[in-house]
Amino acid sequence: GSGWFIAVHQWLEHRSNTSSLVNQTYNFYYTIIVNANNIINSIDNVEGSDDEKNNIKGQAYFYRAFGHYMLVQLYAERYKAGQANDQLGIVINLDDLNNLGEAKARSTVDQVYAQIEADLTTALQSLNASSVTSSDKSQISKNVVNGMFARVYLTKGEWNNAITYAQAARQGFPLTSAAQIQEGFNNYSATGWIWSSRIIPDQGTYFSSFFAYMS
Repeated sequence: GSGWFIAVHQWLEHRSNTSSLVNQTYNFYYTIIVNANNIINSIDNVEGSDDEKNNIKGQAYFYRAFGHYMLVQLYAERYKAGQANDQLGIVINLDDLNNLGEAKARSTVDQVYAQIEADLTTALQSLNASSVTSSDKSQISKNVVNGMFARVYLTKGEWNNAITYAQAARQGFPLTSAAQIQEGFNNYSATGWIWSSRIIPDQGTYFSSFFAYMS
């Protein structure tokens, strides 16, 4: 009908420097990173218990790692297991909104993945140092961080590490039943979901939403 995403499926969209999708995706993930940096760089100076701050800090480090991970896959040559991976990757941004003055050079793919792993390690450490837990699957838990670690190691071809972290991610989450799968992958409480977005009644747009339209 409207022609949405035709060029994407034809493998043409990403080759265009003027593509709004390429530009918006780039801005989307760097916005996540900058917002995470605002928390990481200031949370130690705000009111609250260390217990609470460690939980928030752990979630912020996860989001920074998540943003860089998505960007390096979309805007750089892929990671090649067993090689130097000194090909240009993306800009590693550790600055917040108060410190975004100078343009930064792109780091290598290997350097980007090193930063991703460092942030995920800090995320786990911070979450482990906090007794704050949430039953809401939209919050970042240790299971979610372990799951992202598994994905990173799959991307790098480090199979044993991927297995270890995938097993840790699944702890406490039985596989989704066949009956739940047939409900259409939209049941937030399905046992297999480790990280998911829950649309609450006063925020639902239903048939006017992008998701309803595209489906």
